[in-house]
Amino acid sequence: MVSKSLFACVFGMGWVSGVGGCEREQERERLFIIGNEQKQDDITKRHGELRGAVEQIGEAIYDILTSPRLWKAIIKILIVSAFAVTAYNLSVLAYAAFYHFHLPDQIVTVPVHLQYG
Repeated sequence: MVSKSLFACVFGMGWVSGVGGCEREQERERLFIIGNEQKQDDITKRHGELRGAVEQIGEAIYDILTSPRLWKAIIKILIVSAFAVTAYNLSVLAYAAFYHFHLPDQIVTVPVHLQYG
């Protein structure tokens, strides 16, 4: 951001308030620029620290996802789940077969009256 007084100094229009004004204004602008550069350096430093932290987190996640222990656990869970689903389906099939073949037709076809007495 360039002030009007610096603009006047740079283009030789003089300083309205007297002698030495251009030097003071130039010094202010120089300090402003230095301050902005320092802020930019701080932002760049913080950005680098943040990037480093994100990279460390990414590496940790990658290490976890590619670890043999995780894959062994996943395979064990899949095997146990497949076994459980198969056992459940077999039990449903066995129940239906038992119900169909071993219970007499009279139990299946007799109407039930839900009245007492």
